[in-house]
Amino acid sequence: RTPSGMLQKVWCNYLLACDGGRSTIRRMLNIPMKGTTFAQKWLVVDVIDDEESSPIAMFFCNPSRPTVTVPSPHKGRRWEFMLLPGEIENDLLRTDSIAALIKQARGSPHSEIIRRTIYTFHSTIAQNFSKGRVFLLGDAAHMMPPFGGQGLNSGLRDAHNLFWKLAMVLHGLASDRLLDTYHEERHRHVAQMIRFSSFLGSIVMSTNKPAAYCRDIVFHLLNHVQAIREILSEGRIKPQPRYKTGFLLFNKERKHRTIAGRMLSQPTLATAQERCILLDEVLGPGFALLRFHRNPKEAFAKLKTDFWERLGTQFVCIQPGIPRKEGYNSLDRERPHKETYESLRIGKAPLMVVQSHDTGFLADYRDLFVVVRPDRYILGVFREEKADMFVSAFQRLLDKDS
Repeated sequence: RTPSGMLQKVWCNYLLACDGGRSTIRRMLNIPMKGTTFAQKWLVVDVIDDEESSPIAMFFCNPSRPTVTVPSPHKGRRWEFMLLPGEIENDLLRTDSIAALIKQARGSPHSEIIRRTIYTFHSTIAQNFSKGRVFLLGDAAHMMPPFGGQGLNSGLRDAHNLFWKLAMVLHGLASDRLLDTYHEERHRHVAQMIRFSSFLGSIVMSTNKPAAYCRDIVFHLLNHVQAIREILSEGRIKPQPRYKTGFLLFNKERKHRTIAGRMLSQPTLATAQERCILLDEVLGPGFALLRFHRNPKEAFAKLKTDFWERLGTQFVCIQPGIPRKEGYNSLDRERPHKETYESLRIGKAPLMVVQSHDTGFLADYRDLFVVVRPDRYILGVFREEKADMFVSAFQRLLDKDS
């Protein structure tokens, strides 16, 4: 229905429901949500021109008033304050009340407030992320507490997982069964992230002073163990984005069996012009085929390329890096990366050639071709002598008639 009240019918091949936590489309499809809603309410405040320049999220685990603050774009910051028993929502929404809460947390006045509201957090997930030709994404498919910082990220991962699959189906490159892997791949990881965020919330939200005291002692002790401190500070306790089933081809060799389904890491690379870039900048928007090889002319020389060219694959040769020169460590953000070895081509496609100094990254994939999906997950790996077998298996994975 349009704003003027007129009804319109829209016909489409597929429908993506991104209509939020109260999704009308999800209810029309009778897809149930599983999980819980926190009875605890929180005051959420967005400010701009904030004087706190730290780019990190901060948890104030004070049992008298649990508080969370996270940075946001344009020198902004979000504050979240737990409501205590007996407090009146409208009283806390006043500007003077918010100013007092922010000052209590960090000891300085608040910035300009652009939004204030009362939230009740949810830990819920749809039983299915799709039904027929309709797909749920973002809050329509799942809602989680903010403590893990993964709510928006999870919605973006949904979109990144689904869109390239839809494109392949609509362009006749794959069977529509490929779309079944959206739920198969995303549901498990989102469920893990919801549990993780809820667990963090249980630590932050404790208002029991003896329990909070014990928690503080434990974390104080853990902070003195360097390995644990690094894991916590780098966020490595979060569930890793890893697929165990779905649109993947697993290598039967024991040491390579766990590579498929990983998200490709993001090492820093050097171009022939000594520019410093990230791997993403050379992978392209579609599939990519990586080879770690000293000689770009030999890296793909024995590979039959017809199948890969039909997929629009980007070919990338990563060489072991030459010694660093001064200034190498600074990423070059001024210019987009457009440098290729124009004299080197794989069929009709240009070959991207870069160097890596990351010995760990190179060691993981030595002597292998690495097939990277458009969403930067590794579809599979193969050795040169197994190239034809891999392509046949890949074709069966895509085949409409198999």
